[in-house]
Amino acid sequence: MDAKLQKIINLYKKDLQKFIENNALNADYYADIEERINEKISLLENPTRDDIKNILSEIGSPEEIFREELESRVIEKVAIKKKWYQKFLASDRVIFLGVFKELSEKTSISAGIYRLAYLFLFFIGIVTKASILIPVLIFSYILGFLILRTGIFRFLFSLGISFFLLVFLGLCSIVFGLYLADFSFGNMFVFMNMPILLPVGLVIGIFSLVVLLVFFVHYAFTGKTLGLKFFMTGFTTFVIAGICGAAFVFNMMNRYMPYTETTITVSSDIDAEKNNLDEPITFRNWDFVNTFQSNKDSRSEKLSPQFSWYQQINFFPLNPLNSSYASSFYYIGQFEPSDDDKIHIEVTKRTFGNAEIQEFSQKFFTDFSVKIENNRVQFVAITNPEGKYPLMFGNFSANKVRVPLNVRFQVWGMPGITDLINFDNYEKASELDEYMRYSIASQCTNLYFGDDKKLHCEAQEVEEIRRMIHTEESSENMQINH
Repeated sequence: MDAKLQKIINLYKKDLQKFIENNALNADYYADIEERINEKISLLENPTRDDIKNILSEIGSPEEIFREELESRVIEKVAIKKKWYQKFLASDRVIFLGVFKELSEKTSISAGIYRLAYLFLFFIGIVTKASILIPVLIFSYILGFLILRTGIFRFLFSLGISFFLLVFLGLCSIVFGLYLADFSFGNMFVFMNMPILLPVGLVIGIFSLVVLLVFFVHYAFTGKTLGLKFFMTGFTTFVIAGICGAAFVFNMMNRYMPYTETTITVSSDIDAEKNNLDEPITFRNWDFVNTFQSNKDSRSEKLSPQFSWYQQINFFPLNPLNSSYASSFYYIGQFEPSDDDKIHIEVTKRTFGNAEIQEFSQKFFTDFSVKIENNRVQFVAITNPEGKYPLMFGNFSANKVRVPLNVRFQVWGMPGITDLINFDNYEKASELDEYMRYSIASQCTNLYFGDDKKLHCEAQEVEEIRRMIHTEESSENMQINH
Protein backbone atom coordinates (compact mmCIF):
# COMPACT_ATOMS: atom_id res chain seq x y z
CA MET A 1 0.00 0.00 0.00
CA ASP A 2 1.10 3.51 -0.82
CA ALA A 3 2.78 5.35 2.08
CA LYS A 4 0.38 8.30 1.83
CA LEU A 5 -2.64 6.01 2.09
CA GLN A 6 -1.07 4.25 5.08
CA LYS A 7 -0.51 7.64 6.71
CA ILE A 8 -4.26 8.42 6.43
CA ILE A 9 -5.13 5.11 8.10
CA ASN A 10 -2.56 5.62 10.87
CA LEU A 11 -3.88 9.11 11.57
CA TYR A 12 -7.43 7.73 11.90
CA LYS A 13 -6.25 4.99 14.26
CA LYS A 14 -4.33 7.47 16.37
CA ASP A 15 -7.40 9.71 16.78
CA LEU A 16 -9.52 6.67 17.56
CA GLN A 17 -7.15 5.41 20.25
CA LYS A 18 -6.87 8.85 21.85
CA PHE A 19 -10.66 9.22 21.89
CA ILE A 20 -11.09 5.83 23.60
CA GLU A 21 -8.52 6.70 26.27
CA ASN A 22 -9.93 10.17 26.96
CA ASN A 23 -13.43 8.80 27.43
CA ALA A 24 -12.38 5.79 29.49
CA LEU A 25 -13.84 3.34 26.98
CA ASN A 26 -13.04 -0.32 26.72
CA ALA A 27 -9.67 -0.80 25.02
CA ASP A 28 -11.04 -3.86 23.18
CA TYR A 29 -13.10 -1.47 20.97
CA TYR A 30 -9.93 -0.30 19.27
CA ALA A 31 -8.90 -3.83 18.31
CA ASP A 32 -12.38 -4.57 16.90
CA ILE A 33 -12.47 -1.42 14.75
CA GLU A 34 -8.91 -1.98 13.53
CA GLU A 35 -9.84 -5.49 12.48
CA ARG A 36 -12.88 -4.18 10.50
CA ILE A 37 -10.68 -1.64 8.67
CA ASN A 38 -8.13 -4.29 7.74
CA GLU A 39 -10.85 -6.66 6.47
CA LYS A 40 -12.36 -4.02 4.17
CA ILE A 41 -8.97 -2.97 2.78
CA SER A 42 -7.98 -6.58 2.14
CA LEU A 43 -10.96 -6.94 -0.23
CA LEU A 44 -9.46 -4.28 -2.57
CA GLU A 45 -6.60 -5.21 -4.86
CA ASN A 46 -5.26 -1.69 -5.47
CA PRO A 47 -7.01 0.66 -3.07
CA THR A 48 -7.01 4.34 -3.96
CA ARG A 49 -7.26 7.44 -1.79
CA ASP A 50 -11.01 7.61 -2.38
CA ASP A 51 -11.40 3.96 -1.45
CA ILE A 52 -9.68 4.55 1.87
CA LYS A 53 -11.82 7.61 2.60
CA ASN A 54 -14.98 5.70 1.76
CA ILE A 55 -14.02 2.87 4.10
CA LEU A 56 -13.27 5.24 6.98
CA SER A 57 -16.48 7.19 6.31
CA GLU A 58 -18.47 3.97 6.32
CA ILE A 59 -17.00 2.99 9.68
CA GLY A 60 -17.51 6.52 10.99
CA SER A 61 -15.62 8.96 13.15
CA PRO A 62 -14.93 8.10 16.82
CA GLU A 63 -17.67 10.48 17.91
CA GLU A 64 -20.17 8.77 15.63
CA ILE A 65 -19.16 5.29 16.66
CA PHE A 66 -19.50 5.89 20.40
CA ARG A 67 -22.28 8.50 20.35
CA GLU A 68 -24.92 6.22 21.80
CA GLU A 69 -22.71 4.95 24.60
CA LEU A 70 -21.60 8.46 25.56
CA GLU A 71 -25.17 9.73 25.47
CA SER A 72 -26.30 6.90 27.75
CA ARG A 73 -23.63 7.92 30.23
CA VAL A 74 -24.91 11.49 30.28
CA ILE A 75 -28.49 10.34 30.75
CA GLU A 76 -27.42 8.08 33.63
CA LYS A 77 -25.53 10.91 35.33
CA VAL A 78 -28.52 13.22 35.03
CA ALA A 79 -31.08 10.61 36.08
CA ILE A 80 -29.11 9.27 39.08
CA LYS A 81 -27.56 11.94 41.20
CA LYS A 82 -25.00 10.30 43.50
CA LYS A 83 -25.37 10.92 47.14
CA TRP A 84 -22.32 11.75 49.25
CA TYR A 85 -22.06 8.15 50.50
CA GLN A 86 -22.15 6.82 46.90
CA LYS A 87 -19.19 9.01 46.00
CA PHE A 88 -17.56 7.83 49.20
CA LEU A 89 -18.06 4.17 48.29
CA ALA A 90 -16.79 4.66 44.74
CA SER A 91 -13.62 6.51 45.76
CA ASP A 92 -10.27 4.83 45.45
CA ARG A 93 -8.45 7.33 47.65
CA VAL A 94 -6.87 6.00 50.82
CA ILE A 95 -8.60 8.58 53.00
CA PHE A 96 -11.97 7.25 51.78
CA LEU A 97 -11.12 3.61 52.49
CA GLY A 98 -9.73 3.29 48.99
CA VAL A 99 -7.69 0.24 49.91
CA PHE A 100 -10.89 -1.79 49.63
CA LYS A 101 -10.84 -1.13 45.86
CA GLU A 102 -7.63 -3.17 45.55
CA LEU A 103 -9.15 -5.81 47.79
CA SER A 104 -12.23 -5.87 45.55
CA GLU A 105 -10.08 -6.41 42.46
CA LYS A 106 -8.34 -9.35 44.09
CA THR A 107 -11.45 -11.03 45.53
CA SER A 108 -14.12 -10.06 42.94
CA ILE A 109 -16.34 -8.77 45.77
CA SER A 110 -17.68 -5.22 45.55
CA ALA A 111 -15.56 -2.64 47.34
CA GLY A 112 -18.79 -1.08 48.62
CA ILE A 113 -19.58 -4.22 50.59
CA TYR A 114 -16.18 -4.09 52.27
CA ARG A 115 -16.61 -0.40 53.06
CA LEU A 116 -20.09 -0.82 54.51
CA ALA A 117 -18.99 -3.79 56.61
CA TYR A 118 -15.99 -1.83 57.88
CA LEU A 119 -18.10 1.19 58.80
CA PHE A 120 -20.71 -1.04 60.45
CA LEU A 121 -18.10 -2.69 62.66
CA PHE A 122 -16.60 0.72 63.45
CA PHE A 123 -20.04 1.98 64.47
CA ILE A 124 -20.64 -1.11 66.62
CA GLY A 125 -17.31 -0.50 68.36
CA ILE A 126 -18.32 3.07 69.21
CA VAL A 127 -21.84 2.17 70.39
CA THR A 128 -20.79 -0.80 72.51
CA LYS A 129 -17.64 0.96 73.73
CA ALA A 130 -15.60 -2.08 72.73
CA SER A 131 -12.14 -0.69 73.42
CA ILE A 132 -10.35 -3.44 71.48
CA LEU A 133 -12.47 -3.42 68.31
CA ILE A 134 -11.67 0.08 67.01
CA PRO A 135 -7.83 -0.26 67.34
CA VAL A 136 -8.07 -3.67 65.63
CA LEU A 137 -10.03 -2.15 62.71
CA ILE A 138 -7.57 0.74 62.35
CA PHE A 139 -4.58 -1.61 62.55
CA SER A 140 -6.18 -3.97 60.01
CA TYR A 141 -6.74 -1.13 57.55
CA ILE A 142 -3.13 0.08 57.92
CA LEU A 143 -1.94 -3.49 57.47
CA GLY A 144 -4.04 -3.82 54.31
CA PHE A 145 -2.59 -0.56 53.02
CA LEU A 146 0.95 -1.81 53.56
CA ILE A 147 0.24 -5.13 51.89
CA LEU A 148 -1.84 -3.94 48.91
CA ARG A 149 -0.32 -0.56 48.10
CA THR A 150 3.30 -0.41 49.28
CA GLY A 151 4.59 -3.98 48.87
CA ILE A 152 6.52 -3.62 52.13
CA PHE A 153 5.50 -7.09 53.29
CA ARG A 154 6.77 -8.58 50.07
CA PHE A 155 10.04 -6.77 50.70
CA LEU A 156 10.35 -7.83 54.35
CA PHE A 157 9.26 -11.41 53.65
CA SER A 158 11.73 -11.85 50.80
CA LEU A 159 14.49 -10.14 52.76
CA GLY A 160 13.80 -12.35 55.79
CA ILE A 161 14.08 -15.51 53.71
CA SER A 162 17.23 -14.12 52.10
CA PHE A 163 18.77 -13.55 55.54
CA PHE A 164 18.22 -17.16 56.63
CA LEU A 165 19.48 -18.43 53.28
CA LEU A 166 22.59 -16.29 53.71
CA VAL A 167 23.23 -17.62 57.22
CA PHE A 168 22.73 -21.20 56.06
CA LEU A 169 24.98 -20.56 53.07
CA GLY A 170 27.69 -19.20 55.36
CA LEU A 171 27.54 -22.25 57.64
CA CYS A 172 27.65 -24.69 54.71
CA SER A 173 30.57 -22.78 53.17
CA ILE A 174 32.50 -22.91 56.45
CA VAL A 175 31.91 -26.66 56.83
CA PHE A 176 32.91 -27.26 53.20
CA GLY A 177 36.04 -25.15 53.69
CA LEU A 178 36.99 -27.15 56.80
CA TYR A 179 36.38 -30.37 54.85
CA LEU A 180 38.70 -29.26 52.04
CA ALA A 181 41.32 -28.20 54.59
CA ASP A 182 41.09 -31.60 56.37
CA PHE A 183 40.44 -29.85 59.67
CA SER A 184 41.79 -31.57 62.79
CA PHE A 185 42.32 -31.26 66.54
CA GLY A 186 45.91 -32.34 66.90
CA ASN A 187 45.98 -35.86 65.48
CA MET A 188 42.19 -36.23 65.45
CA PHE A 189 40.82 -35.43 61.99
CA VAL A 190 37.17 -34.42 62.12
CA PHE A 191 36.32 -35.40 58.53
CA MET A 192 38.38 -38.57 58.39
CA ASN A 193 36.56 -41.47 56.69
CA MET A 194 33.42 -39.39 56.18
CA PRO A 195 31.02 -40.72 53.50
CA ILE A 196 31.00 -39.07 50.05
CA LEU A 197 27.47 -37.86 50.83
CA LEU A 198 28.93 -34.99 52.88
CA PRO A 199 30.91 -33.15 50.15
CA VAL A 200 28.31 -33.96 47.46
CA GLY A 201 25.46 -32.68 49.62
CA LEU A 202 27.43 -29.55 50.56
CA VAL A 203 28.24 -28.67 46.93
CA ILE A 204 24.63 -29.16 45.79
CA GLY A 205 23.36 -27.33 48.86
CA ILE A 206 25.64 -24.33 48.34
CA PHE A 207 24.57 -24.10 44.68
CA SER A 208 20.87 -24.26 45.59
CA LEU A 209 21.27 -21.64 48.33
CA VAL A 210 23.03 -19.25 45.96
CA VAL A 211 20.26 -19.63 43.35
CA LEU A 212 17.46 -19.13 45.90
CA LEU A 213 19.30 -16.20 47.49
CA VAL A 214 19.60 -14.43 44.12
CA PHE A 215 15.92 -15.13 43.40
CA PHE A 216 14.58 -13.70 46.67
CA VAL A 217 16.93 -10.71 46.80
CA HIS A 218 15.93 -9.77 43.25
CA TYR A 219 12.25 -10.16 44.13
CA ALA A 220 12.64 -8.11 47.32
CA PHE A 221 14.12 -5.06 45.57
CA THR A 222 12.36 -5.20 42.19
CA GLY A 223 9.04 -6.87 42.90
CA LYS A 224 9.65 -9.12 39.90
CA THR A 225 10.67 -12.77 39.85
CA LEU A 226 13.36 -14.33 37.70
CA GLY A 227 10.92 -16.92 36.42
CA LEU A 228 9.53 -20.24 37.58
CA LYS A 229 12.37 -22.23 35.98
CA PHE A 230 14.98 -20.26 37.93
CA PHE A 231 13.13 -20.82 41.20
CA MET A 232 12.51 -24.51 40.53
CA THR A 233 16.20 -25.00 39.76
CA GLY A 234 17.13 -23.71 43.21
CA PHE A 235 14.27 -25.50 44.96
CA THR A 236 14.92 -28.86 43.27
CA THR A 237 18.65 -28.79 44.04
CA PHE A 238 17.81 -27.75 47.61
CA VAL A 239 15.58 -30.82 48.00
CA ILE A 240 18.34 -33.03 46.58
CA ALA A 241 20.82 -31.52 49.04
CA GLY A 242 18.33 -32.16 51.85
CA ILE A 243 18.04 -35.80 50.84
CA CYS A 244 21.84 -36.09 50.86
CA GLY A 245 21.89 -34.44 54.28
CA ALA A 246 19.28 -36.82 55.67
CA ALA A 247 21.19 -39.81 54.30
CA PHE A 248 24.39 -38.44 55.86
CA VAL A 249 22.69 -38.06 59.25
CA PHE A 250 21.44 -41.67 59.15
CA ASN A 251 24.93 -42.78 58.19
CA MET A 252 26.40 -40.92 61.18
CA MET A 253 23.76 -42.42 63.47
CA ASN A 254 24.69 -45.91 62.33
CA ARG A 255 28.33 -44.99 62.81
CA TYR A 256 28.14 -43.47 66.30
CA MET A 257 24.97 -44.82 67.93
CA PRO A 258 26.48 -48.22 68.92
CA TYR A 259 28.71 -48.16 71.98
CA THR A 260 31.01 -50.49 73.82
CA GLU A 261 31.65 -50.52 77.57
CA THR A 262 34.95 -51.70 79.04
CA THR A 263 35.68 -52.03 82.76
CA ILE A 264 39.09 -50.78 83.82
CA THR A 265 40.52 -51.34 87.30
CA VAL A 266 43.54 -49.34 88.41
CA SER A 267 45.21 -48.95 91.80
CA SER A 268 48.01 -47.04 93.50
CA ASP A 269 49.79 -46.74 96.84
CA ILE A 270 49.61 -43.47 98.75
CA ASP A 271 53.17 -42.14 98.48
CA ALA A 272 54.14 -40.31 101.68
CA GLU A 273 56.69 -38.20 99.78
CA LYS A 274 54.06 -36.83 97.39
CA ASN A 275 51.23 -36.46 99.89
CA ASN A 276 50.65 -35.02 103.36
CA LEU A 277 49.37 -37.95 105.35
CA ASP A 278 48.20 -35.62 108.14
CA GLU A 279 45.56 -34.28 105.77
CA PRO A 280 42.73 -36.26 104.15
CA ILE A 281 42.96 -37.59 100.60
CA THR A 282 40.56 -35.62 98.39
CA PHE A 283 38.05 -36.99 95.90
CA ARG A 284 36.33 -34.11 94.08
CA ASN A 285 33.59 -34.57 91.53
CA TRP A 286 34.78 -31.46 89.67
CA ASP A 287 38.46 -32.09 90.36
CA PHE A 288 38.66 -35.88 90.11
CA VAL A 289 39.53 -35.74 86.45
CA ASN A 290 40.36 -37.91 83.47
CA THR A 291 43.82 -36.64 82.62
CA PHE A 292 44.86 -37.54 79.08
CA GLN A 293 48.61 -37.78 78.91
CA SER A 294 50.84 -38.53 75.94
CA ASN A 295 52.85 -41.71 76.35
CA LYS A 296 55.90 -39.71 75.21
CA ASP A 297 55.36 -37.04 77.89
CA SER A 298 55.77 -37.72 81.58
CA ARG A 299 54.00 -34.47 82.43
CA SER A 300 50.22 -34.32 82.83
CA GLU A 301 48.05 -31.24 83.07
CA LYS A 302 44.61 -30.87 84.58
CA LEU A 303 42.12 -28.60 82.80
CA SER A 304 39.51 -27.33 85.25
CA PRO A 305 35.91 -27.30 83.99
CA GLN A 306 34.63 -23.80 83.20
CA PHE A 307 30.98 -24.52 82.37
CA SER A 308 28.21 -26.19 84.32
CA TRP A 309 27.58 -28.74 81.55
CA TYR A 310 31.28 -29.56 81.30
CA GLN A 311 31.04 -32.28 83.92
CA GLN A 312 28.41 -34.13 81.93
CA ILE A 313 30.52 -34.28 78.78
CA ASN A 314 32.96 -36.69 80.27
CA PHE A 315 35.55 -36.68 77.57
CA PHE A 316 36.33 -35.97 73.99
CA PRO A 317 39.54 -37.92 73.49
CA LEU A 318 41.54 -35.22 71.75
CA ASN A 319 45.29 -34.99 71.80
CA PRO A 320 46.45 -31.46 70.90
CA LEU A 321 50.17 -31.08 70.33
CA ASN A 322 52.27 -30.38 73.44
CA SER A 323 49.22 -30.34 75.72
CA SER A 324 46.84 -32.64 77.53
CA TYR A 325 43.07 -32.67 77.73
CA ALA A 326 40.95 -33.52 80.74
CA SER A 327 37.39 -33.43 81.92
CA SER A 328 35.70 -34.44 85.15
CA PHE A 329 33.83 -37.56 86.09
CA TYR A 330 30.09 -37.04 86.18
CA TYR A 331 29.88 -38.80 89.55
CA ILE A 332 31.65 -41.39 91.70
CA GLY A 333 29.25 -44.26 92.04
CA GLN A 334 30.28 -46.07 95.23
CA PHE A 335 32.87 -46.06 98.05
CA GLU A 336 34.02 -49.25 99.75
CA PRO A 337 36.84 -50.24 102.12
CA SER A 338 39.95 -51.72 100.52
CA ASP A 339 41.45 -55.06 101.55
CA ASP A 340 45.00 -53.70 101.26
CA ASP A 341 46.91 -50.42 101.54
CA LYS A 342 46.11 -49.25 98.03
CA ILE A 343 43.40 -47.06 96.54
CA HIS A 344 41.53 -48.99 93.86
CA ILE A 345 39.33 -47.35 91.24
CA GLU A 346 36.97 -49.25 88.98
CA VAL A 347 36.19 -47.25 85.87
CA THR A 348 33.82 -47.96 83.00
CA LYS A 349 35.05 -46.67 79.66
CA ARG A 350 32.19 -46.15 77.21
CA THR A 351 33.14 -45.51 73.59
CA PHE A 352 30.51 -44.58 71.01
CA GLY A 353 30.96 -45.91 67.49
CA ASN A 354 30.95 -48.95 65.27
CA ALA A 355 33.69 -51.55 65.06
CA GLU A 356 35.95 -49.23 63.06
CA ILE A 357 35.70 -46.46 65.66
CA GLN A 358 36.25 -48.97 68.47
CA GLU A 359 39.45 -50.13 66.81
CA PHE A 360 40.73 -46.56 66.58
CA SER A 361 39.80 -45.98 70.25
CA GLN A 362 41.83 -49.00 71.36
CA LYS A 363 44.85 -47.65 69.48
CA PHE A 364 44.33 -44.16 70.92
CA PHE A 365 44.26 -45.21 74.60
CA THR A 366 47.37 -47.22 75.40
CA ASP A 367 47.22 -47.46 79.20
CA PHE A 368 45.43 -46.26 82.38
CA SER A 369 46.63 -45.49 85.89
CA VAL A 370 45.86 -43.65 89.16
CA LYS A 371 47.85 -40.59 90.13
CA ILE A 372 47.86 -39.47 93.79
CA GLU A 373 49.79 -36.27 94.41
CA ASN A 374 49.25 -33.40 96.87
CA ASN A 375 46.43 -35.44 98.42
CA ARG A 376 44.49 -35.31 95.14
CA VAL A 377 43.39 -38.43 93.28
CA GLN A 378 43.40 -38.48 89.50
CA PHE A 379 42.56 -41.12 86.93
CA VAL A 380 45.05 -40.95 84.07
CA ALA A 381 44.45 -42.20 80.53
CA ILE A 382 47.65 -42.52 78.50
CA THR A 383 47.12 -41.66 74.82
CA ASN A 384 49.06 -42.35 71.65
CA PRO A 385 50.16 -39.16 69.82
CA GLU A 386 51.16 -41.08 66.70
CA GLY A 387 48.93 -41.65 63.66
CA LYS A 388 45.63 -40.15 62.53
CA TYR A 389 42.29 -40.75 64.23
CA PRO A 390 38.69 -39.97 63.24
CA LEU A 391 36.29 -38.04 65.44
CA MET A 392 35.57 -40.12 68.56
CA PHE A 393 33.20 -39.70 71.51
CA GLY A 394 33.02 -41.43 74.84
CA ASN A 395 33.18 -41.10 78.61
CA PHE A 396 34.72 -42.54 81.72
CA SER A 397 32.59 -43.27 84.81
CA ALA A 398 34.10 -44.08 88.20
CA ASN A 399 31.82 -46.88 89.34
CA LYS A 400 33.58 -47.84 92.53
CA VAL A 401 36.39 -46.50 94.69
CA ARG A 402 37.97 -48.62 97.43
CA VAL A 403 39.94 -46.80 100.13
CA PRO A 404 42.29 -48.45 102.72
CA LEU A 405 41.09 -48.72 106.32
CA ASN A 406 41.72 -45.75 108.65
CA VAL A 407 42.87 -43.50 105.78
CA ARG A 408 41.14 -40.15 106.03
CA PHE A 409 39.58 -38.74 102.91
CA GLN A 410 36.97 -36.20 101.83
CA VAL A 411 34.48 -36.28 99.01
CA TRP A 412 33.02 -33.31 97.12
CA GLY A 413 30.21 -33.50 94.60
CA MET A 414 28.75 -36.87 95.62
CA PRO A 415 25.44 -36.28 97.46
CA GLY A 416 24.86 -40.01 97.99
CA ILE A 417 27.91 -40.29 100.29
CA THR A 418 25.87 -38.79 103.14
CA ASP A 419 23.64 -41.87 103.25
CA LEU A 420 26.63 -44.17 103.79
CA ILE A 421 28.06 -42.48 106.91
CA ASN A 422 27.72 -44.40 110.18
CA PHE A 423 27.84 -42.53 113.54
CA ASP A 424 28.54 -45.50 115.84
CA ASN A 425 32.01 -44.04 116.57
CA TYR A 426 30.40 -40.94 118.14
CA GLU A 427 29.53 -41.37 121.82
CA LYS A 428 26.46 -39.10 121.59
CA ALA A 429 25.10 -40.78 118.48
CA SER A 430 21.80 -41.54 120.20
CA GLU A 431 21.15 -37.79 120.56
CA LEU A 432 21.34 -37.18 116.80
CA ASP A 433 18.03 -37.05 114.98
CA GLU A 434 17.70 -37.74 111.26
CA TYR A 435 18.02 -34.05 110.29
CA MET A 436 21.15 -33.58 112.42
CA ARG A 437 22.75 -36.71 110.98
CA TYR A 438 22.16 -35.51 107.47
CA SER A 439 23.43 -31.99 108.25
CA ILE A 440 26.62 -33.32 109.83
CA ALA A 441 27.20 -35.86 107.05
CA SER A 442 26.85 -33.22 104.35
CA GLN A 443 29.50 -31.02 106.04
CA CYS A 444 31.97 -33.65 107.15
CA THR A 445 35.44 -33.38 105.55
CA ASN A 446 37.24 -36.17 107.43
CA LEU A 447 35.81 -39.52 106.42
CA TYR A 448 37.42 -42.93 106.98
CA PHE A 449 36.60 -46.62 106.94
CA GLY A 450 37.07 -47.99 110.47
CA ASP A 451 38.15 -51.44 111.51
CA ASP A 452 34.49 -52.40 111.33
CA LYS A 453 34.72 -51.52 107.60
CA LYS A 454 31.96 -48.94 107.98
CA LEU A 455 32.23 -45.38 106.76
CA HIS A 456 32.60 -42.87 109.61
CA CYS A 457 33.08 -39.17 110.13
CA GLU A 458 35.75 -38.33 112.77
CA ALA A 459 34.08 -37.99 116.16
CA GLN A 460 35.84 -34.69 116.91
CA GLU A 461 34.56 -33.15 113.68
CA VAL A 462 31.05 -34.49 114.34
CA GLU A 463 31.06 -32.68 117.69
CA GLU A 464 32.35 -29.44 116.12
CA ILE A 465 29.73 -29.47 113.37
CA ARG A 466 26.98 -30.28 115.90
CA ARG A 467 27.98 -27.31 118.11
CA MET A 468 28.12 -25.01 115.10
CA ILE A 469 24.62 -26.07 114.00
CA HIS A 470 23.24 -25.51 117.53
CA THR A 471 24.89 -22.08 117.67
CA GLU A 472 23.36 -21.06 114.35
CA GLU A 473 19.91 -22.28 115.43
CA SER A 474 20.14 -20.36 118.72
CA SER A 475 21.16 -17.19 116.88
CA GLU A 476 18.23 -17.52 114.50
CA ASN A 477 15.77 -18.06 117.38
CA MET A 478 17.06 -14.94 119.16
CA GLN A 479 16.57 -12.86 116.02
CA ILE A 480 13.01 -14.18 115.66
CA ASN A 481 12.16 -13.39 119.30
CA HIS A 482 13.50 -9.86 118.98
